[in-house]
Amino acid sequence: MKRKCCLLLVILLLGGILSGCGASQGETTSQQGSEEKDTLIIAIDEDLSALDPFAQNTSLQNTMTILMYDSLLALDPETGDIVPGLAESYDIISATEYVFHLRDGVKFHDGSEMKASDVKFSLERAAASTGMASKVSQIDNVVVEDEHTVRIYLNAPSTTILNNLAFCGTSIMSETWCNEHKDAFVHNGTGPYIFKEWNSGESIILQRNDNYWGDPGIMETLKFVVMTEANSRTIALETGEIDINANPAAIDLDRFESDPNINVYSAPSTQVNYFSVNNTLSPTNDINVRKAIAHAINKQDLIDVALEGRGVPMSTVVGAGQQYSDTSIPGYEYDLEKAKEYLAAAGYPDGFDLTISIRSSNLTVAEVIQAQLGQIGINVKIDQREGAAYTDLAMDGKMQATCSTWQPATSDADNPLRNLLYSESKASSNDSRYSSSKFDELLDQAIQETDPEQAQKLYSEIQQLVYEDVPLIPLYSPNWTIAANVHVKGVTIPAVGDAMVYKNIYWEE
Repeated sequence: MKRKCCLLLVILLLGGILSGCGASQGETTSQQGSEEKDTLIIAIDEDLSALDPFAQNTSLQNTMTILMYDSLLALDPETGDIVPGLAESYDIISATEYVFHLRDGVKFHDGSEMKASDVKFSLERAAASTGMASKVSQIDNVVVEDEHTVRIYLNAPSTTILNNLAFCGTSIMSETWCNEHKDAFVHNGTGPYIFKEWNSGESIILQRNDNYWGDPGIMETLKFVVMTEANSRTIALETGEIDINANPAAIDLDRFESDPNINVYSAPSTQVNYFSVNNTLSPTNDINVRKAIAHAINKQDLIDVALEGRGVPMSTVVGAGQQYSDTSIPGYEYDLEKAKEYLAAAGYPDGFDLTISIRSSNLTVAEVIQAQLGQIGINVKIDQREGAAYTDLAMDGKMQATCSTWQPATSDADNPLRNLLYSESKASSNDSRYSSSKFDELLDQAIQETDPEQAQKLYSEIQQLVYEDVPLIPLYSPNWTIAANVHVKGVTIPAVGDAMVYKNIYWEE
């Protein structure tokens, strides 16, 4: 996440988010002249599938949540350090007991005051949700001490609890508002921007919260415009229809870098792109099939084609910048002969049919994998879906395979491992439907280990187990790159998190 100056504006990418300063949609930079802008137009490559921020754990949803809500704690965008949020301070009473002291006078967007009872309600609501339950699984009980004090008891020591309480998936909501609106969910947070309207498939519009408890946003209006085609986003940036492309196509980066009207910002990311196969459906429930697929994928070719060389191969889903990542995990080398041997051992010497279901942002990767798997007889069909349709399919557990990405919202190794591979995450982000009692036990043990050296041993053992079981195949980690109109100032790449946050963002003629 990232913050800038007075603006706590977060713009992320899962498939990609763009942020910029612009007037109304369709009005170009040249038409706007030198007048001060009050609207930031952000092109996103997919739409929301739901308004409730606890319903799912995706980068786009998290971006919206961070703009409209606050958590007890927050992450410093420059360092990734944990800093105060709605809790101005906290006390660690013991390894399983924490006391949080809330800021006084914080208001929800409807004008009601945020209280300790809202914190208890929100954390319990997160625990009951499909998208965020894993983030609060360590919490045993939340006790309201008074209107501005909450005491949280854990069921065991946790190395990640503070990170998770700084994650937007534990944002604080109004108990009264949620109970009144129930299924007809409309945002009412304490964040720097207020929900205005959602035109499904077209745009999401937010308005600045002038009563925000912290530094208020600079831009009066944020308009997220859905542009699923990468070429459309490219042209929109060049013509001034949008101001920042937070997920530019790799093939367009050289073009942007040579354009005097556009600046390109890039830095290594903790994101991991991976190829996931369903471990419960035939034939990918056979480990020999999964090993065959792993040996048939040429990761460097993927990087060269999909990223124009701007990325690094990965052998673990724990990014190099994540705590307890083990970069010594070998990975599966590209070897077509070995791949064919494993296919034959599984009883598929001539291959089989495989459907890869994807979001549009992963089409190029899917097409390269389609060609690569074709070399060992696997006939790949690509099933491209948008927003809610893809999410629904993933939740059903009926996907044979998918190309996807994971951008950790926090800096701990538990984040990608628990979300992507833990048994209880099968209802949300565990696309492979991997379920291993050994994996679960090791991960639950690691999250309680407070000795860094012992924690590293456990997380290394876990990553080795994932390598051996091949529930999914880590592909690469791309550079985090955005392209912006040259008049947009104050853009920086976040140190950690799955949402791009802009602090000090402004337009300068």
